[in-house]
Amino acid sequence: MCLVAILVIAACSGSGLAMAGDTAFMTSTIGSDSSTDICPTSSDSGISEDATILARRLHQTLTDELIMDDPSLQELGREIDLVLTHIRNRHPRTNEISARQWHRPSVLLLELEGDLLDAVIEHWKNGNVGPLPRIGHAAFDELNARIGLRKAEALPAFSTVIMSFGKLANLRAAREAYAAIEGVRRASFDESLGDGPDIVAVNPGGTWYVAMRNAWGDCPSGCIDSETFFFIVKRGQIKQVERREAENIPRFRALIPALEEKIWFH
Repeated sequence: MCLVAILVIAACSGSGLAMAGDTAFMTSTIGSDSSTDICPTSSDSGISEDATILARRLHQTLTDELIMDDPSLQELGREIDLVLTHIRNRHPRTNEISARQWHRPSVLLLELEGDLLDAVIEHWKNGNVGPLPRIGHAAFDELNARIGLRKAEALPAFSTVIMSFGKLANLRAAREAYAAIEGVRRASFDESLGDGPDIVAVNPGGTWYVAMRNAWGDCPSGCIDSETFFFIVKRGQIKQVERREAENIPRFRALIPALEEKIWFH
C-alpha cells in the first residue's frame, strides 16, 4: 500500500480528497488553503488544461533544473494545444478525452528519519504557511530555498512531511534532489487514485506521437471499458495509427508508462 493511502486511512481527521478536474488525490488538508500556487492550470488563459498538463509532464523530462522556465513551458503548451486541436478537428471521437493528472501538482511527500525527522517535527509541528523557518539542516534548508518551498505540513505519527511548492517547480528533479539528502527515506508524488481517460505525447525531432485513451465504467476501481487512439503529427499532417501497428513503434512504446502497457495496447 502506498504511503499516501496509509496517511488517509490512519489519519482521516486531517486528510481528505483533493480534486483537480475529475482526478482525486488523497492528501492532508491540514493548513490547506485555496492558493493558486498549486493550481495545475497555466497562467496563460489561452492554453487549455489538457495542453498545460501535457506540457508540464514533457518539460519536466527535458530539464534537470529545479524550476521550469515559464516562457518555454507556455510555448510548449501552445504547440501541444495546436496539435490536439488538429487531432480533434479531424477525429471528433477524441473530443471527450482529456489528460489526466498522474499526481497532485506541486506536492511531494517526504518520509523522514533520524535527526532530519526530529528537526522537522520540532520546527514545523503546528503546520506552517510561509515564510517557513529554517530547521538547521543545511542541505535540506538550502534545497527548500532553491526550489521555493511554500507550505509544509509535518505528520509526526507517520514520519512524513507534505511539501507544497510553486507551480513552476520541477517535481521530477525535486524528488530526486530530496531523495539524495541524508535523512530522507523516501520522496514520492501524491499520486492520483483510480483510473480514467488520458493523453500522452512526445515530440522527438519535431514529430508528435500522441496516444489518447478513453475509459469508462467504474473507473475508481480501474475502468471496465476503454478504447485507444494513436496519432503521428508532423507539420500539421495527421496520420492515425492502428493499435497493433502502434505496439511495434518504439516512440509509442516509450511514452506509455510501463505498468500501463497492457491497458493501452490490449
